[in-house]
Amino acid sequence: MLFLRKQSSDKKVGNESEPSARQKSLLDPVWTAFFTFCLIPIMAFSIELGRYYIARTQIAAAADASALAAAIEINQNTFVQTGQIVPNSATYSWAQKAANLNGEELISRKIYPTVSNIVVKNGSVMVAVSADLSILFPSVVPDIQVTEWGKAEVRALSY
Repeated sequence: MLFLRKQSSDKKVGNESEPSARQKSLLDPVWTAFFTFCLIPIMAFSIELGRYYIARTQIAAAADASALAAAIEINQNTFVQTGQIVPNSATYSWAQKAANLNGEELISRKIYPTVSNIVVKNGSVMVAVSADLSILFPSVVPDIQVTEWGKAEVRALSY
């Protein structure tokens, strides 16, 4: 039996799979433009978005603390006698103090949480804390106002 083997004449001379120096020089500006106009802005946006969510979480924590402070400062005599929740003159100021104490990291970045609303409803005190987060973003982004609500239930201690 005779086996014939085909001679391979498709041997490559050199390494043709690599781009030539001319092709490499043409691709450099393309990659530079891609990184400059696509990847760097996406990376910057993701960092800013992370800062936004961290700040929003801190505002929510300040709202919860403000609600607890406001619930403590209700008119206790009225609550014990009638069961109604009536804020007194110190309720708003204590809620704002709690927001400031829990928002110290925000304040260090010049973001000032403020108590914007206190609502008494169904045995609970709800406090809205707002802050302007525009400082976290470039000037091309319009004003970003964030409001988070905190809730605390009021219960009477029985002796």
